[in-house]
Amino acid sequence: MEGWHADQDEDQGFQALRQARSGKAFQLSERMDKVRTTLIWIISLAAVSTVAIAATDIPTRYSGSFPSIGRATSITGTFTGKALSLKYTLVANGQFLPVSGNYTCANKSSNATRCDGRYRMEKSGATGRHGVDITWKSGKPSYFHIDKPARR
Repeated sequence: MEGWHADQDEDQGFQALRQARSGKAFQLSERMDKVRTTLIWIISLAAVSTVAIAATDIPTRYSGSFPSIGRATSITGTFTGKALSLKYTLVANGQFLPVSGNYTCANKSSNATRCDGRYRMEKSGATGRHGVDITWKSGKPSYFHIDKPARR
């Protein structure tokens, strides 16, 4: 056995062990990359879903009732995203006065809309300007307020 030394076997054994370890380390590294990629996708999807949910608070169209406030009761109307038409009853001096209104709307935030326009007292025909603030939750009005119109 010329040219053979025990040191050579030992060196080859260490090289084989190093290769085996590096192979396992490579496999582990590949798994970690897959886990990392999956986590990034999950976090991205969650972020997009949160934005999508927030964006859906203001509906593109809503017809139905709105919360009654103070002297304005039985409020119903249609919101189309850019316009609002309302009918409600104003209680004043013991009288129930039907009112209608038409407004132009703009989003204030992802869940709030501001609408400014004109109202008309149905019995007297009197008209005027005022504004409406609406806060939306899951596509339905959760807060409703009538006030002075925005300055132009």
